[in-house]
Amino acid sequence: MTNRLTLFPALDLRKGQAVRLTQGDPERQTTYSSTPSVEDFVQQGATHLHVVNLDGTLNQDDGGEDHQSQTGNVPLIAALIRQYPAVTFQVGGGIRRYEDARLWLRDYGAGRIVVGTLAVQDVPSVRLLADEFPHRVVIAIDHINEQVKVKGWQQDSGTTVESTVRAYHNSPVGGFLMTDIARDGMMVGPDLTTAARLKEQFPTLPLIASGGIASLDDLATVQQSGIYQEAIVGKALYEGTFTVAEALHVLHAVTL
Repeated sequence: MTNRLTLFPALDLRKGQAVRLTQGDPERQTTYSSTPSVEDFVQQGATHLHVVNLDGTLNQDDGGEDHQSQTGNVPLIAALIRQYPAVTFQVGGGIRRYEDARLWLRDYGAGRIVVGTLAVQDVPSVRLLADEFPHRVVIAIDHINEQVKVKGWQQDSGTTVESTVRAYHNSPVGGFLMTDIARDGMMVGPDLTTAARLKEQFPTLPLIASGGIASLDDLATVQQSGIYQEAIVGKALYEGTFTVAEALHVLHAVTL
């Protein structure tokens, strides 16, 4: 039986402001608010939030000691986690060291973290992290034509979507966050093809849809496909195409 999608409204933070980057390009930024919209999302029924520290993501330096604690948005995100204890916060952006990952999971209170660059560059450490924090480490697979990108989508990793999945498919990770970079922020609909192919190879793979969901019909299609277990929605919410409340209503109304 197909499970209902878990909805993750997205909050991308850059210098403390809620923004969206089209296809991850820092030069194509739209600023939506000087204050995070968490309260609005929660009031409408959101129980999960996907928060990205873009300042960490766009920092090409992997950092030295206390790298994460010195990144501007970290105190803000940690404060939001404390303010909304009933909400599961999935946090990503610039978590490129094992020590930083443990800080988020152990000390800052993140329900889950998302790692991309670290997941490609240090498989043993991320597998160890997943063993230590089962189902709380999400593997980000950000790709163009199934070639995985790292360092804030700015660099080629030299690896593919399939090889990244193979490295972790038997590890207790929280999911695989699939982002087709060409679709991100473009409002052109979700990528079902790549995910469907992965599901054929790895039937129990927990997949998270990200990028391209532009309408309530898109959201219903993702749920009815049975391919994904969770979905992240960003630009459509900020552009007013639909609300969190409307999205949750559709997800509960769709016949599975």
